[in-house]
Amino acid sequence: MVVVLGLGCTNGYVATPEIVWMKGGHYAHEMDRALFLGVSSNHTRAITVGTDCLIKVWDLETRGLVRTLGDEPPTVPFSKLRAAFGRAGRRVALMPYLDYNDVSIHVWNCETGVLELTGGPYRQAAFCMSPDDTALAVALLDNSDYRYKFRIIQLPTGASQDIAVSLRGETKAICYSPDGAKLAWANIDPWLSGTEYVNVRSLADGQTTVVHSGPVSTYLALRFSSSGRYLAALNHVELKVWDLQAARLAFTVSAPSVDMQTIAFADDESLVSFSGRCDVTCPQSSRISIVRMSDGAPLVLQQV
Repeated sequence: MVVVLGLGCTNGYVATPEIVWMKGGHYAHEMDRALFLGVSSNHTRAITVGTDCLIKVWDLETRGLVRTLGDEPPTVPFSKLRAAFGRAGRRVALMPYLDYNDVSIHVWNCETGVLELTGGPYRQAAFCMSPDDTALAVALLDNSDYRYKFRIIQLPTGASQDIAVSLRGETKAICYSPDGAKLAWANIDPWLSGTEYVNVRSLADGQTTVVHSGPVSTYLALRFSSSGRYLAALNHVELKVWDLQAARLAFTVSAPSVDMQTIAFADDESLVSFSGRCDVTCPQSSRISIVRMSDGAPLVLQQV
């Protein structure tokens, strides 16, 4: 059995405990902490990104380091770094902030160690990787016409297509459904008294459903359940879970924290977990909560 301790997030920084291999007890990133963690769908590879801004690919069976990717020394501080993984585990995308608004995107092939794509700069961007690792979905402000839109970037070619324009305001969180057929995103409309929306779009026919609209709460993480039936959104105050099949809000759970968060569903959709740093004075302080999907009742509340 391999035990990996760590939490990951696709669109934001999460204060996480160090990742430690049980064999030998060596830290994954020496004295640095792991910020992001991705595990391949066949459970043979783990990918970590640490405060050293390096990507490390691990063999989960041998617990050995397969390769290290990235710039050493890093070109940006870790606090300005975001990461995205696909379930296939073949690629990892990093999004460093160039300044307050602009970002670039770098895509690494974890199997070959090759930097396959460098893109940008993009303004006010959020991004996610498709489950099969063959595309990136980027929500951005287009500097050419100053409209918010989605751009699908094919990997590794870099061919791109804009699939939606005139989105209502900046998108803070975006995710693919597990089958890659839908995109969900949360965005703020500054022109309608600061209304925030959570939306689901079918990539096949372009039909968009508004799942939620209400006062701004700045959702920073989104996640579909394994079947795509449920969608969860997390901010600094609460977790909301919608039943998309029944077109209703399933439940809301209090989730106070001071930093960006991450969400994960159990494969059988019986549980959902979420996490976030709960003490601004203690970077290592993370709160992990697990709740039942049947009624939203908490099962575990752990201080790490």
